[in-house]
Amino acid sequence: MRRFLAPRETYATGLSGRLLGADGGLRLPKKPGALYLLQTAYGGVQAAVLLPVGGSAFPVFADGACADGVARSANARSYRPSACAGRADHVDALEAALRWEPILRIRYRVMTLDAPDFTPGADGTARPARVSDLEALCPLAEAYEREEVLTPIHRFDADGSRAAQARSLDRHIVYLAEADGLVVARAQTNARGYTRDQIGGVYVRPDYRRHGYGRIVVAALARDRLAAGRGLSLFVKEANAAAICLYLELGFKDAGSYRVDYFV
Repeated sequence: MRRFLAPRETYATGLSGRLLGADGGLRLPKKPGALYLLQTAYGGVQAAVLLPVGGSAFPVFADGACADGVARSANARSYRPSACAGRADHVDALEAALRWEPILRIRYRVMTLDAPDFTPGADGTARPARVSDLEALCPLAEAYEREEVLTPIHRFDADGSRAAQARSLDRHIVYLAEADGLVVARAQTNARGYTRDQIGGVYVRPDYRRHGYGRIVVAALARDRLAAGRGLSLFVKEANAAAICLYLELGFKDAGSYRVDYFV
């Protein structure tokens, strides 16, 4: 799996992160969810499709691979996703093979960063968040979800938002910036793959925007992860021109289109 997924983690860190345990070993999904591997005649993997219980489907295909093999499985054909996330052409291929019809499509750009390209250029101070910062971070977590994550078919879940932020503090890397006694900006990882960490949840309070806080927290998080020998990836909505500009200025490269489709 590492040989197949690691080179594709610019857009597949989320899949790797769901398969890797804390010890770096594979953690297979519980039934009735399944991980489908399509192999070549020589035993090499040409596709990995994760269909987790009650969650988002994650397809990753090698160039030229066909999704029809997944459709031969009765379990895959009976699977009912809540969402499908991945590189846009891979999402299209899986949905066509399984005849899924999403009711909502959200389009993103994949951004990727490696150490030689990093150009921080940021003044200011950010620090790693502590477990004791949970209460101060929860308002940012809620605002981020309402502004960037929730769609017309989803409702905000305060308990779920708090629990997700607590998990991030426990399992991931979170940086924050403070001003006037408030936490005004946050950036964190949300998946760890074989070679890359995925950044998510970047948010600046509206009344503190255009003062460089977004650059400060993203640069601090990037510096931390790159120093640890990790590459970085993230997804940003196509319409978010300000965020795309920030990432490009920090040295991120545009690596193509990504999409999250919703079904229920």
